[in-house]
Amino acid sequence: MDGVMCMTVLMLIIVYNNGPYTSATSITKELPNPHPKYGFTAMSKYDHDTIILGGTNYLYRIYMNDLEKEVETSIGPRLDNPMCYNLDNDQCIKNPYDSYIKALLINNNKRQQQDEIIICTSLFQGSCGKRNITTLELLPGYSDLSGHREPVVANNKLASTVAFLAPGPSLNGTTPSTAMYVGASWTNTGLRAIRGLVPAFSSRNTENFSFTYVDVPTKSNTMVDDITRDSFPIQYIYGFASGNFSYMGTIQKPSVVAENFVSKLIRVCLFDKHFYSYAEAELKNCQSTPFDIDDDYCGKYDFNTPINGPESVKASRAIGINTSASSLIVTTTHAGYTVAFIGTRTGHIKKVSIESSAIANEYDDVAVDPGFPILKDMFFDEDERHLYVLTPNKLVKMVVQNCSQYTTCEECKGANDTYCGWCSLANKCTLAQECLEYNSPLKWMGYNGETCTKITHVYPDKIQKDNKLAKTTTLTLNISNLPTYMGTYKCAFHGYGKTIETAANRTSPNVVKCDTPVPNELPPFPTGTDHITMRLSVVIMELDFVSANFTFFDCEVHTKHSCYRCTFSVFNCTWCIKNHLCTHYPVMDCSTKDDFIAGQNSAGMTVPHDSGPNSCPSIDPSKRQNLLVPSGTEKIISLSLKKLKPYQKPIRCAFAFNSQTEPQGEIANMVDMGVVVIIKCKQTRFFYPGDSESYNVPLKILWGDQYPKPLDNPHNVQVIMYKCENMASSCGECLTQNEAYSCGWCKKSNQCSLQSSCTSTNSWLPNTENCPNPRITRIYPLFGPKEGGTLLTIEGIDLGKSYEDIVKNVDIAGVQCSPIRMEYVESKKIVCTTGTYYGQEEKKTDQVRVTVAEKLTATSKEEFTYVDPEITDITPTQGPKSGGTRVTIFGKYLNAGTVRRACFGNETFECKLIEESTFSSRVTCVTAPSNSVFTTASLYMDFDKQRVNSYFTYRYVQDPNVTEVNRRISFVSGGLKVLVQGNGFIPIQNSSPKMVFYRSNPNQAVTAYYGECLVLNDVTMECSTPQVEPSMVTKQPNTPDKAGVAFGFVIDNVQNIRNFSATHDVFFQICADPEISVFPNDKIKSFQRKSNEYLTISGINLDQLRLEKDDVVIKIGKSECNITSTGRQLTCRPPREPPSPMKSGRYPEVEVTIGKNLTFFVGFLKYEETELALPLEYIIMISVGGGVLILSVIVVIIMYRMKSKKNNSMMRKMQIQMDNLESKVAKECKEAFVVLQTDIDQLMNDYMSGNNAIPFWDYRTYCMRVLFPQDGDTNHPVIKDLEVDYARRDNVEKGLKLFSQLMSNKTFLLIFVRTLEGHKQFKMRDRVNVASLVSVALQTKMEYATDILKTLLAELIEKSVDGKNHPKLLLRRTESVAEKMLTNWFTFLLYKFLKDCAGEPLFLLYQAMKKQVSKGPVDLVTSEARFSLSEDKLIRQQLDYQQMEIFVTDLHEFSSPIPVRVLDCDTISQVKEKILDVLYKHVPHSSRPVKDDVDLVLYDKSAHTAEWANGNKGSRLILQDDDSTTRVEGEYKRLNTLSHYKVPNEALMSLVEKQPPSYNNLSLTNSEKSNRFYVPEKFQPHHTRTSSFQRTLSPQGVHIEGLENYGVKYYHLVKPHDSDPTGDGNRGSKMVSEIYLTRLLATKGTLQQYVDDLFERIFSTAHRGTVLPLAIKYMFDFLDDQALLHNIMDTEVVHTWKSNSLPLRFWVNVIKNPNFVFDIYKSNIVDSCLSVVAQTFMDSCSMSEHRLGINSPSSKLLYAKDIPKYKKWVERYYQDIKMMPAISDQDMTALLTDESRQHADDFNTTAALYELYKYIQQYYEDILAALEEDEFAKKNRLTYKLEQVRAAMESEVYC
Repeated sequence: MDGVMCMTVLMLIIVYNNGPYTSATSITKELPNPHPKYGFTAMSKYDHDTIILGGTNYLYRIYMNDLEKEVETSIGPRLDNPMCYNLDNDQCIKNPYDSYIKALLINNNKRQQQDEIIICTSLFQGSCGKRNITTLELLPGYSDLSGHREPVVANNKLASTVAFLAPGPSLNGTTPSTAMYVGASWTNTGLRAIRGLVPAFSSRNTENFSFTYVDVPTKSNTMVDDITRDSFPIQYIYGFASGNFSYMGTIQKPSVVAENFVSKLIRVCLFDKHFYSYAEAELKNCQSTPFDIDDDYCGKYDFNTPINGPESVKASRAIGINTSASSLIVTTTHAGYTVAFIGTRTGHIKKVSIESSAIANEYDDVAVDPGFPILKDMFFDEDERHLYVLTPNKLVKMVVQNCSQYTTCEECKGANDTYCGWCSLANKCTLAQECLEYNSPLKWMGYNGETCTKITHVYPDKIQKDNKLAKTTTLTLNISNLPTYMGTYKCAFHGYGKTIETAANRTSPNVVKCDTPVPNELPPFPTGTDHITMRLSVVIMELDFVSANFTFFDCEVHTKHSCYRCTFSVFNCTWCIKNHLCTHYPVMDCSTKDDFIAGQNSAGMTVPHDSGPNSCPSIDPSKRQNLLVPSGTEKIISLSLKKLKPYQKPIRCAFAFNSQTEPQGEIANMVDMGVVVIIKCKQTRFFYPGDSESYNVPLKILWGDQYPKPLDNPHNVQVIMYKCENMASSCGECLTQNEAYSCGWCKKSNQCSLQSSCTSTNSWLPNTENCPNPRITRIYPLFGPKEGGTLLTIEGIDLGKSYEDIVKNVDIAGVQCSPIRMEYVESKKIVCTTGTYYGQEEKKTDQVRVTVAEKLTATSKEEFTYVDPEITDITPTQGPKSGGTRVTIFGKYLNAGTVRRACFGNETFECKLIEESTFSSRVTCVTAPSNSVFTTASLYMDFDKQRVNSYFTYRYVQDPNVTEVNRRISFVSGGLKVLVQGNGFIPIQNSSPKMVFYRSNPNQAVTAYYGECLVLNDVTMECSTPQVEPSMVTKQPNTPDKAGVAFGFVIDNVQNIRNFSATHDVFFQICADPEISVFPNDKIKSFQRKSNEYLTISGINLDQLRLEKDDVVIKIGKSECNITSTGRQLTCRPPREPPSPMKSGRYPEVEVTIGKNLTFFVGFLKYEETELALPLEYIIMISVGGGVLILSVIVVIIMYRMKSKKNNSMMRKMQIQMDNLESKVAKECKEAFVVLQTDIDQLMNDYMSGNNAIPFWDYRTYCMRVLFPQDGDTNHPVIKDLEVDYARRDNVEKGLKLFSQLMSNKTFLLIFVRTLEGHKQFKMRDRVNVASLVSVALQTKMEYATDILKTLLAELIEKSVDGKNHPKLLLRRTESVAEKMLTNWFTFLLYKFLKDCAGEPLFLLYQAMKKQVSKGPVDLVTSEARFSLSEDKLIRQQLDYQQMEIFVTDLHEFSSPIPVRVLDCDTISQVKEKILDVLYKHVPHSSRPVKDDVDLVLYDKSAHTAEWANGNKGSRLILQDDDSTTRVEGEYKRLNTLSHYKVPNEALMSLVEKQPPSYNNLSLTNSEKSNRFYVPEKFQPHHTRTSSFQRTLSPQGVHIEGLENYGVKYYHLVKPHDSDPTGDGNRGSKMVSEIYLTRLLATKGTLQQYVDDLFERIFSTAHRGTVLPLAIKYMFDFLDDQALLHNIMDTEVVHTWKSNSLPLRFWVNVIKNPNFVFDIYKSNIVDSCLSVVAQTFMDSCSMSEHRLGINSPSSKLLYAKDIPKYKKWVERYYQDIKMMPAISDQDMTALLTDESRQHADDFNTTAALYELYKYIQQYYEDILAALEEDEFAKKNRLTYKLEQVRAAMESEVYC
């Protein structure tokens, strides 16, 4: 047999040794079995991105990249009976049988021109069928219902079957075709006659699974004799085809009568229709045959008898194993190495490198699924970077290598990974193909062969840092295996936060030379060290190629220390005595006449010298003790000196009493003793103030006269001053001090002192005496068992100086207590063990006595009691066998002793006592676990040495089990009732069971949240859901649910229900807390008591909770409201009679409680009587109304007369106005100039300071606002669940999956778009909508979406170039799907750039514009402003106004008022907006309160100063835009302003909740204040407000709060006049309008810097570390390529394309609508200003000249001088992008893939497909016709697939 086959077979049957390797990081993705009860069994790879996965009863289609399940279908159980020949027979009784997959193959059906699944299962006698490769549905002609089938495979779970596809004879037996080779074990399941039809090995055709050839004498199969089938079992292991043969590996007996089993290989020629070439050979020895069996063997001979191998195949073993292998796959790496991946029956993948037929090594072991077998179907992906592994429990995707985990060459090569090698020039571990010129010598080193490049030697290996000369040292680096590199070399020194590079040269193949850095470049030495070690690297191609450590040292750092430190250094340092210097260069730095002491590591000194630290002149190093001196005494200090030189005179003693000064010292007397010199320092007084025990006086011995130098003090000998009186507070402490202190106890002064300090000689006790008055201050414990053994602690004063003083002198009631030496603390504490008390009384109480030194006795005030503990009861008496149950033991004296223990029968079942729950009458313990259910022996307790028995036993019962919970939804505050079903709850009813929610953090830490449970009976518990964090919300309205929260139950130590989610795959959904709406009209709701009506309470987030009636309690006063329904609203029936209020009040309160933790105050319920008579007040109102009507008629007549006189005086006023015109113009220009100089930066500082982030919208909201601006960001189908009738959902979802696959076909999608665009009824809005829907549908496939976009753009460009329109008009307007898709493409890919870079200047421009506009008057009605960039929105009138500062106070907190700048001409609404802007300046606009929901209150504190000081805010007035004081001017009403109310500067105001009109001018009670006033700091962070998209999408229209216009006309600053044809009307001091255009310039100048900053940031390829987004470069390059393709040489055309693609399609949209990007409000006036900036931006991108004239718009005139500058920026920007390196497809693919991954869950792509399908329905016939006309569509059968989609979507059956 051929060598390849032998190798494969050998590897197949090897059994492997378990290695020590683990590589958990190899697994990148897992797909757990969706149905764990039914294990996976087989899988097959289809195409390059799909896996067909089979398991018991289920079949799946899996996306290979992320192992996402695309399609799932059920294949079992089915009704079957193996004992029936004909299942359709009525006499055949059928039962459900599981479907075990025995074979799963992918077949290319050439006749049908389609791929199909061949699946063979154990059902229906082991038959086979075919399924659709896409939908997994059965193909026509096949059924999974009962019926007669051709038996093909084994028909039970355990019998083996192996099948594979390979070339074989056709039906006619001559022409080749695809055959299915099947090996099936014999089974006794079912009728023997039917099983006898299944051969042992056969080849079958793939059409109907019959044998490929059938004739009378022969068939294409081989059978086992019927008589031996039961005694000759064959297990089929693996099958494959190689060369002209097919092979099948088996395990079988060598003969029928044998008992053992052997491995055999079956072989047959592929095209042998008779199976004449069938052969078997045992895998053992080499076989020889009389025939030359090679690739030409098949067909050369024609035997009618199979060939059997009497001799076996033999080969040497490559590696030994002791674990059974279950699967194998072998491949060859790019570097030519062979590697095998072997799956074991224990769930591991072993990686083996195969070096030869005799040598193989295991290098890694990956635990995939421990304890479960690796199934045989393993395969690689297309580029063989990933291996797909199957176990019964999971499908695993694992990398075949993880080279990047190895950071050094040694790690890389040491891993022995055949894939990995060290890429020298890249300095990292890589695959061979990833290393540049990997096949060059030494540039890529595999796991065997060359050794790693290494610096073997550096000369010199360390150098002295030269502090005097700026010189460098040349280093020679010897480097082994240095690869050939012809470029520049450098050396780099890394360390201590610095990297210093120097030039290097390669002087020979293995030598590199470079210089050290200049000394002053080196990092400073750490304090206390004399060297630094830096990493020296050789740098090649800017990479640290190879490195070693290099040391810089500095001997001179020891100069300020000592000779000892110098000569003890590990470096070559020498001490110069005379120069008092430590140096590396002694001859150079010191005189040759100096005395040298060489360091212990010095070498090569030629001058005379001494060596080592012991040669240093110093204080005698043998004298290590400090010198003790009592404070307040005078003493002469004597010291001995060694190795002193003759010239080291005189000697001075210096005592550093004050560490701030350096003492010069006093000359000491010297006595030369030869070896040593004795010195006596001058008598010195030693004293220190304060209460410290001691004070250290540093000592220095100096030598020399003029410049004294310190002598070495090796052991830092110091003078220690001390005070005995501060060292001890009691006699005992004093007498136990060290004898060297000479302290004793002075009885007269009652303190520790020197004998000389005690005035009475007889009253001083030396440390040889005992203290006269020992005392006991405390004893514990106070109770102990009579049998003793209690550790009694005795604390006191003067309890002996030593253990011997008290060792036999402690007793209680005459019983000795034995002290423990190790626990004794001199004079303070004794711990002793009590003895046995033999008295018969129940207890014995006595004092504790301690006798010190057998003569001084101390007696305790507390008494110790000997007791007999007793156990009287225990509860509970049973609990779960897992233990953890708290058992309470009752009795007497249960807290006696120090060591207590409770056990049930023996130590195995010890019940751990809880110390904090231990009392005299009861103790609590926790039970141990048990392996079984049983009753323990009796409880006993040990109290020290005494055992107390009882007759109480404990019963271990089965652990409680939870099977079901009745709800799986809760909210943040929790407290909802959950009924828990299970069993075994009664034994744990006293165990405080709890429900628990789990939260996993990014660092894998788990936080638990608990809710209480109550046992109702043995099978039911009632639990409350826990309160959790708001960040754990998983379910929100109109958004897809997130992964739920895991939950479980904590009951003692029972583990199987701790995480119920893990065992039952169910989770809790967490909603945001519901909110209940308060009653309107001052929170008072009327209720007609006799009308029998219901009370309805509205709220938010109620319906998604699916509340039950008993989840909610509604209280009305002290009574409850009977709840009738829950849902979006709560409905209840109030009591007939008014209940009493809970608090003193007029009406009963209404409170809503949801769960246990959430309560809302809704308001008050006002009970009213139902009356039909007209109330008195109505009668009065009608009467008054009639009177008013009469008065109105009279007023009209009077006004008419006044109007006539007014017209006559108008002409006179006009003359006066013209006279004042000139002076007013001058004044206006001057004001404009002042405004021009205003520095708006100060206004921005408040917002941008601190950590307040810019309020960016999240990615999804931002995209929705751009893609679907008309539909809002909350209601569009693509961000909601699929809205389909429940009855149609399955069919629709199935159809949409098919449609998704169809949309993934490029041909179909392009035809779809072209067809729609070609239809006359396909309007502009449809184009935009389709483009956005396609963008969303392909958002998870950005690479494919980009390909589609480029194709459509290319077609658009070609059409533009060939058509009538000028190419410059391309992309100018959204006239095609491609253009809108381009906008969307940039929208997706530039979000990060907006957040990181361009968003900031845009936000600053918006804020600056908003602030500048608000500095002047803004007309609330017309939106005209004094400061504007837009001529259309400019107030062309001189207005008199004043800036004011008001103070807004928080009445609830009495905090400091907050200043707010306003204008006296501001309306009340405008003032409220400005206040809200200040109070919530750091809060996103959607989370702020709405101005219409609040009232503005003015307080008159000046009139009530005393009241204000006492907390009463005095009189106040609610200000409104329109009230009874509003001024009426003819048919107009003028909106109220601050000046209307005569509000003074620095007025005090507050915002309160909206009040009814009756609230005005009423005093507020304290309780009302707490309910009504806004608290800015405590405003709800998630403020519920109108989420209307239009509020920020486009400028709001005029809204005057609380006004029902009813034909009334309002004005603010400028009143229109109906008779004025210009529309300007009579505006008071009317002036020539063009004069006020100077204000445009003023505003423009103020905002100029912000406009420049924005444009500069956009038109820059790099800014503050933020690089140009790849998408821009990629698209611009595409446009350049298209220009070249169409031979367009006009640069202006390409420039225009780029401007129309990015600036026009993206940036202009963003600039005009910053509310697309930020959570802000854009007013009308700001919108008009932004439009001017956006127009300027677009003009800057145009290359055409802008000719300005008298009729040019003011916006163009305004920026006329700036646009040329901006044009240069744009041209430079485009040129810089063009010169940047092209983006590789790999980089762009990575970007697009990452984009898809990050935002995979942001949109409901299925909903987008559903919306697109509506266009399919509308234009179905046209699309179908277009598909029929396209050749590619025909080839791919796209028409058929579209019909399948339609059939599924419309619930039709399509065959």
